[in-house]
Amino acid sequence: MMDCVTYAMEYKQNDTPQSPCSNGINKQTRASLFALSRLHNNALLTPQEMDAHDFFSAVFNGEIGTVQNCVESKGVPVNGMPPKCLLDYQINAAPALMLALRQGHVVIADYLLKHGADAKILSEQDGTTVHALIRGCLVKVENNGLTTENLLPYLKVLKKLIKGGADPNLRVPAYPSPLEILSLEVVPHLNNLDIKFAYEEVCDFLTCFLRKYGAK
Repeated sequence: MMDCVTYAMEYKQNDTPQSPCSNGINKQTRASLFALSRLHNNALLTPQEMDAHDFFSAVFNGEIGTVQNCVESKGVPVNGMPPKCLLDYQINAAPALMLALRQGHVVIADYLLKHGADAKILSEQDGTTVHALIRGCLVKVENNGLTTENLLPYLKVLKKLIKGGADPNLRVPAYPSPLEILSLEVVPHLNNLDIKFAYEEVCDFLTCFLRKYGAK
């Protein structure tokens, strides 16, 4: 058991660990061992780190009730950073607001802003909060969960971000400006014409909205 946990932790780091478990292992087993390593890591967390773990997991999964409990009852800081055991390609080293935005969880993003989240934050992976919101919107459209009919909550959060200091014209190394992203964005090659149409419409709405608030 401990050999497998150790293997999983080594695999996470270098993908070529040496372990009694490593011969002929398949992807499903590797995934299970990776989950075991996380469980092992979580057992070593302090109570404060465990609260942060629960908080960021809830932000990622869109669980507003747990987010509220972590902030209001457990005192988890909204501008804090995720614990190391959660850092991977999905949860990177950025505050919760950035994570909520790029996942498209605007209810949680709005809650975090009301409780002091910094709209001006930057992330190497996500750019500005405006970049992250655009990414979240387009992901939601592709998953058939967003059209112009239910875009209003996203626009309200976008307005709050800009009024909170997020620069709608900022370019960062990994990203052009938000307007450039929307103008260069290629409509996904999807068979569902309704999603293609929604994608184009949402891009148009976001473009007009950004221009209204100073984007060039």
